[in-house]
Amino acid sequence: MDPATLLSVLRSPSGVGMYPAVIQLLYVLTWAVHITFIHLTIGGLFVALYAAFRRRDPLAQKLARTSVKTAVVGLSLGVVFGVAPLLFTQVIYDSGWYTANTLSAWWVIAFIPVVIAAYYLIYAFYLKARRAFPAAVPEGARTKAASPAAFAEAAATETAGPRTVGGGGIAALFGGLVLVLFAGAIMHIMAYQALFPDRWIDWYTAGGTTMHTSGLFVYAFNAARYALFVLAALFVYGLYLQAYAWYFAPRPDADRDALRAFAGTGRRLAAVFGPFAVLAGFAYLALDGLLGRPAVAGAFLLAVAFGALAVWSTDRDGKTPPRALAFGFLAELALSAFREADRFNRYGAFGHTPYDYPLHLSPYGFFFFLGTFAVGIAFFAFLLRLLFRAGRSADVVTDDQVAAALGRNWQLSWGLLIAWLIVFWGLGLAVVFFPL
Repeated sequence: MDPATLLSVLRSPSGVGMYPAVIQLLYVLTWAVHITFIHLTIGGLFVALYAAFRRRDPLAQKLARTSVKTAVVGLSLGVVFGVAPLLFTQVIYDSGWYTANTLSAWWVIAFIPVVIAAYYLIYAFYLKARRAFPAAVPEGARTKAASPAAFAEAAATETAGPRTVGGGGIAALFGGLVLVLFAGAIMHIMAYQALFPDRWIDWYTAGGTTMHTSGLFVYAFNAARYALFVLAALFVYGLYLQAYAWYFAPRPDADRDALRAFAGTGRRLAAVFGPFAVLAGFAYLALDGLLGRPAVAGAFLLAVAFGALAVWSTDRDGKTPPRALAFGFLAELALSAFREADRFNRYGAFGHTPYDYPLHLSPYGFFFFLGTFAVGIAFFAFLLRLLFRAGRSADVVTDDQVAAALGRNWQLSWGLLIAWLIVFWGLGLAVVFFPL
């Protein structure tokens, strides 16, 4: 069976309920959010492990504590935001995704236990680091009128502890990093194997001799492509450390030496690992014959350009202002578009695109999705604004104008949620009691 026919036969006959171009756009956007948190996780773990070995250095202790906390939160959010691009992939690239999963089924099954084990190992180190290492910014309760004495007391509380995590803690952190990289390798295998429909039958039948139904085998792994995303994690985390220093700079209780050290470390990470990530990306394009594909190579060059602008936008002290963060996310967005262009190009070579799927447009589903998206944006906008204000100040928010603006944000998000619930339950009950 030729690959074009195979792709068509394996495609779901039910088609899609939304325009494929919209699903593609949402896939690129949500994968960019997902990989941003995964990059923060991987970069944070590498830096935390490096700093943990320098456990007699107070600045390294603070860096280890900050980095592992970032990794804990990043892994949680990365898993949550990874659901959306996974679902979009299953809708418009179901032939490739399910085939790749079948070919290496046991690896897919192992993914969830591996991530769970990684999280617990990382969290175990975080609990040890929180007790043993001081914080760059005190995390204790804030008061409305905090005094210098109160700041000193909070800092003393934060730095109390045995000041060491021991070999067992470092081993847990190392194990967590290895498992996270292993989980990433599994996802790389799934995504990469899905790009070769012309080889699926040979893989599954061992060249036409024996059926490989165990799901134990790995058929394709590209070291350059995998290295690109790992090295990009260290570049992204370098930007994050600089942003961390910029964000907490207004806090009077922040450790200035630690913030300067964080910014310097971040600047070096971005400067060293950014070029290595670019080299890995070009190696992938060259080895897979993609340099002559304008959409694929162009998307990657766009990611490189945005990454360079992010580095250029950092200030003289190595801190990252908001514009640099914006360029950093645009680089992640372009990297996501690069992956999509790669897959779209390879499937297009066999005359198969998502635009060929039968379209059964569901107006209610489409608009309900947009409504849900709007409610989510409203709540996230409120929470991000609140957290941003709260984190940059050692005191509670006392500005009346800021409090009023936050109140309006909350009223808007709450009103949208009530409207969403009315529509959701109202239409659901209408379908149940008044079926067409």
